Amino acid sequence: MREARPDHDVAIVGGGPAGAVAAAEIAETGLRTAVLTPDEDRWVGTYGVWADEAHAHLEPGDLEAWWPQTLVRPAGRTRVLRRGYARIDGDVLRGRLRKRAADAGATLHEGLVSAADHRHDGTVLALDDGREAAARVVVDATGHHPVLVQRQPAPDAPAQAAYGLRAAWSRPPYTPGSAMIMDFSADHLEPHERAADATFCYALDFGDGTWLVEETSLARRPALDQATLEDRLRRRLAHLGTEAVEPPAVERVLIPMGLPVPDTRQRVIGFGGAASLVHPATGYQLGHALRRAPRLASALAGALGDPRTDPVTAAHAGWAAVWSRTALRRRALEAFGLTALQRLDAHETRAFFDAFFALPDHTWQGYLDSTLPPVRLTAAMLRLFTVAPTPVRAKLLGTMLGRPASLLARGLLWGQRR
Repeated sequence: MREARPDHDVAIVGGGPAGAVAAAEIAETGLRTAVLTPDEDRWVGTYGVWADEAHAHLEPGDLEAWWPQTLVRPAGRTRVLRRGYARIDGDVLRGRLRKRAADAGATLHEGLVSAADHRHDGTVLALDDGREAAARVVVDATGHHPVLVQRQPAPDAPAQAAYGLRAAWSRPPYTPGSAMIMDFSADHLEPHERAADATFCYALDFGDGTWLVEETSLARRPALDQATLEDRLRRRLAHLGTEAVEPPAVERVLIPMGLPVPDTRQRVIGFGGAASLVHPATGYQLGHALRRAPRLASALAGALGDPRTDPVTAAHAGWAAVWSRTALRRRALEAFGLTALQRLDAHETRAFFDAFFALPDHTWQGYLDSTLPPVRLTAAMLRLFTVAPTPVRAKLLGTMLGRPASLLARGLLWGQRR
């Protein structure tokens, strides 16, 4: 490879939602920004965010639909949550973020990055077609299986899975106009099935005559298979007395959960799934990326604004913006919660979420958003322990006395920064 001549301040590898929002924020700081992404295809996934996150970080036109409140049915009764929900129009958001980046001077390079050669003044990226791109700092936003970011192997990491159908239905599966984000009811299952592998229905009325109905399994090892989820969804819909009146669009979801945070001393900064920003208990990631992208951009602008700043120092500043010590301690608590949740059987899982959504709104919202300070998050987890039914408390206590507790203590003490 040729001697590095950084043509760019920052090169972002990956053009998905995390990469696109990072590119727009970074380019708008005035840094010379390049985006390297395989092609111009539309985003494959579909994305939901809480409405307050959407209003804070997105434009109204970015949303395909939104609902002023949400419903959950953890254990027999329906709770109305005073928090709105939104579904993102991926094509619109993708186009707007790319335009923001381009208008700020970012350049787009189509192609797959195959290697990175780190030099004293930057990094040269090799594309699979033989081209090269050089930048002072590189951000990897290529998802759960990053191209450049190094992360500890986690072959047995739990995963959340879902199988969904979007179509017009012979009758609304739930209250028209509603967003049911978690229906654990299991009357359509045989008694032995109700006790194993709790799954819930996620159902959204888009207001255009169509609903998305999705059977979802929480994180487990291995992930619940798609055939089981499809079977449960079809039986649920039959129990609800509805059927598709047109060929439905199928949605399949598999989200790795609780992947280890990458070593934050490495030269390539991770972002989005590549940085393990997925919430260990919920699978949500886009809201975290929307909140942290401005911090990353500000940190890189501050570091790279001085031409004397070396790439290693700039990368460390970027990593600290993505994973501050507070965020790492919070992550340790969330990972502990994921471990505890995996130990519950189906009945205990339903009881757990019934107790969880009975907590004060700011508490459960802050937990799902990863915005509670570690001290308040600890207090919330202890409060949940005290109000949970006895069988649930027994399982949680077992987690507190086992190896996960030692890992939690280490994470809280050192903030996991390596």
